[in-house]
Amino acid sequence: MTHTYDTRIEMVEALVPKGGMYAEIGVFQGTFSKTLHTLLTPSKLVLLDLFQGNIPSGDQDGNHMVTQDMNKSYELLSARPEYTVLKGDSSTILGTFDDNTFDMIYVDGDHSYEGCKKDLDMAYRKIKNGGYLMGHDYELNMNKARTRWFFGVHQAVDEFCAKYNQTLCAKGNDGCVSYAIRLTK
Repeated sequence: MTHTYDTRIEMVEALVPKGGMYAEIGVFQGTFSKTLHTLLTPSKLVLLDLFQGNIPSGDQDGNHMVTQDMNKSYELLSARPEYTVLKGDSSTILGTFDDNTFDMIYVDGDHSYEGCKKDLDMAYRKIKNGGYLMGHDYELNMNKARTRWFFGVHQAVDEFCAKYNQTLCAKGNDGCVSYAIRLTK
């Protein structure tokens, strides 16, 4: 059974144990990174992104679009000692960590089917048994979102669940709905 929370913040706060090791793939301006740090008081929070170009993005509901200079994001986030900021392809960098290292990985990077699939497959190896694989933009909640977005995330997540015999345990019902999978290995 999939439990629905009103927001991804409520979902993370309710499910993820505090004080662990976490990663966020796709950090944009670092707004959610700051939230994760505040909510979870991590032993380590790893932020992964390409950090290149000027990228448009909206808030958690897919509204209020802004464009961010990702080089500037990299500079600002790298200056913060509470984060480990790594620049480059997320699945390649994640592959440098030992298997079964993370308590939670939040995937919000490449929204194409292939890109998301690649991140999910690598994250599965790196998250501990019982840890959480979470991510953004699984589907839209049109009660909060004003624009229809088309991503490959839903298909990639559903195929991931079938491939690894996993199920969604929760959704964060922002406009751009987040998902949670408690991994059983």
